[in-house]
Amino acid sequence: MALLAMPVYGQQQDKKQQNTVALSGSLIDSEGEPLIEATVKLLSARDSQFVKGTTTNFDGVFKMAQIKPGRYILTVSYIGYEPLDTTLRLGRTANVKLNPILMRSSSIMLKEAVVHGVKTPIKVMEDTVEYNADSYHTQPNAVVEDLLKRLPGVEVGTDGAITANGKTVSKILIDGKEFFSDDPQVASKNLPANMIEKLQVVDRKSDMARLTGVDDGEDETVINLTFKRGMNQGWFGTAETGYGTDDRYMASFNVNRFWNGNQVTLLGNFNNTNQLGFTDSNGNRFRRFGGNNGITESRALGLNFNVGKEDIIRIGGDVMWSNTDRKSITRQEREYLFSDYSTFAKINKYSRDRGNNFRGDFRVLWKPDSFNTLEVRPNFSLNFNKSRSTENTDYFNRYHEHASHNATGSNSDGDSYEFGGRIIYSHSFKNHRGRSFSLSSNYRYSNVIENESSFSDFIRLLEDDPDNEMDIPDKLDQYNDNKTWSNQIMGQFTWTEPLGDVSNGNYLTFSYRANYRWNNADKLVYNLPDDYDLGIYPPVTIGPDGSYITVEPDPKYSNRYRNNYFNQQIRAGYRKVTQNANLEVGLALVPQMSKSIFLDNADKNIDRWVWNYAPFLRYRYKFSKQSSIQVNYRGQSSQPSMTQLQPVLDVSNPTNQIQGNPNLDPSFNHNLMVRYQNFNMESQRSVMLMANIQMTQNAIISATQMYENGSRLTSYMNVNGVWNGRLMNMFSMPFRNKKWSFSNH
Repeated sequence: MALLAMPVYGQQQDKKQQNTVALSGSLIDSEGEPLIEATVKLLSARDSQFVKGTTTNFDGVFKMAQIKPGRYILTVSYIGYEPLDTTLRLGRTANVKLNPILMRSSSIMLKEAVVHGVKTPIKVMEDTVEYNADSYHTQPNAVVEDLLKRLPGVEVGTDGAITANGKTVSKILIDGKEFFSDDPQVASKNLPANMIEKLQVVDRKSDMARLTGVDDGEDETVINLTFKRGMNQGWFGTAETGYGTDDRYMASFNVNRFWNGNQVTLLGNFNNTNQLGFTDSNGNRFRRFGGNNGITESRALGLNFNVGKEDIIRIGGDVMWSNTDRKSITRQEREYLFSDYSTFAKINKYSRDRGNNFRGDFRVLWKPDSFNTLEVRPNFSLNFNKSRSTENTDYFNRYHEHASHNATGSNSDGDSYEFGGRIIYSHSFKNHRGRSFSLSSNYRYSNVIENESSFSDFIRLLEDDPDNEMDIPDKLDQYNDNKTWSNQIMGQFTWTEPLGDVSNGNYLTFSYRANYRWNNADKLVYNLPDDYDLGIYPPVTIGPDGSYITVEPDPKYSNRYRNNYFNQQIRAGYRKVTQNANLEVGLALVPQMSKSIFLDNADKNIDRWVWNYAPFLRYRYKFSKQSSIQVNYRGQSSQPSMTQLQPVLDVSNPTNQIQGNPNLDPSFNHNLMVRYQNFNMESQRSVMLMANIQMTQNAIISATQMYENGSRLTSYMNVNGVWNGRLMNMFSMPFRNKKWSFSNH
């Protein structure tokens, strides 16, 4: 029993207040530092019965009041220190303050405690599949794309396109905020994998549907990246470079600044190893003869930002410059099998495609209060492209005899200028809960100019000449002047109305959308004479008097169209929301007008109205917080494109001619998806089962007719019986020792 310092008695007060005593003191260690949260007890000296107890505060001080005079045992304990106890005799003095009590360190060491644990690799939650990044090991210099390739249910194509659970990923978000707009490859190919803590694959409604509250049937799949703690505050970045054989090189960097929910990123990527750090969109605008094949030298610089004041106003966007130079050499041997004979082909190709792009996407989101939201998203892009190609093809007939030879070449220069914007305003009524409306509009302008010169020497060898001494040559040297320009404007109004008391969760939804697009397409094809001047376009020939005579477009291959589209959607639905279930069902009426005027031949004009309908259904039921099932059905009608409808014969490649079919009917697609998910927190088991079935009525397909000399004619037709299905599962669970886990997909 250790002895305490003698108490210091305070001054006596009125006798009425001397019935109880207040006791106080402090605890210190050998260095005089206070001991915080130490336990202090006061026991009866007669039978050790508990009387009072407390803990020390931040300064190591303890206080106990209303103690009757008498004999007591004071016990003090603190982890890592020897316990201490002593006897006290408290008289009738009102306040007793003890001298500082010194606690001595314990000489008994605690045994080591080892805790084994493992983070849950996969968690499935309603519309979200969450992956723990540390559960999937990558190389030290890996990027997000390398991590995505290891995730169950996620696939990365050779062109960098990302699919998750069979759906194309349209965006990558960082902590819920957009990163380089609609190009997920910028994030997947440039951000380091070691900064990521979690990845979430989210199936959600479109931006417009989430802002307006009315489903538009245009779902999207996105990936949300969550950075590790410490990575979302301050400066950080990476840089790497390398050089190898065959003059291969690479260099990349990214610099990031994060503070208080704001973010700025600067990145660059330069290489000639086919590692594009972005999506090359020139192939969608211009003729890219090399496609995605060959060796590509690419360069890119990009800036992304997202700043604002909490959730009241957010300003974000990105600007990006990219450059590509792709070269491709292809050698192929093909055999076309028919019921009674075969045709063989030997093909040699060379192509080079060069492109420059500069684009910007910006967004402003303003929420002045909880009842109003305004979003504005302007954008622009400038695109320039140069393509060159040559191709030599030899065809052999069923007897392996030389049937034809085709030599083609093309040079193409293209420029594209595009800009547009979208604005959405939504309002919820303060005095009528559940009632809301929204207004939105969208405008887009596109101007694409592409000039192409091509030559084709097609030689058909006569089969009835056993010595192949005769042939029939066809020469088709042409200059193509292609120009397409279009304007598109869209407006939409939505309304949500509660039925009765809003707490019952019954709503009616209504929306009307009108979309008008006018598209002009001119394709002027000039047959080049032998004496044409390469430096003058449109081409000219020299007349008898030595003057230049402009070559007129060939009406057989030229066409000038003025296309107009007017699509409307009248959508009505019913929504039921309860604690465990969410139902949304309705019908959309879709009248569509398409009109095409052929300026050079009025007999080929197309003018048609089509009335379609599109039912929709969404249902989700939650068995518990971790288990739910959902069923989605969507019917959607699709019109054939003008290329598929226009009956103009395209012979720019004599061995592969294309002609539209004006008698095509619209196709109708049925899409049904069923998904069940369950996550058990105790066992860390994740289960997801999903089935998806698509069936198309009047599906539009390409129909190709093959001739024995190797040439082909492709047109379009409607067919039924086109369907596809997908069944997948995902299962993940750690073993009992938590060091190993099992997963499949």
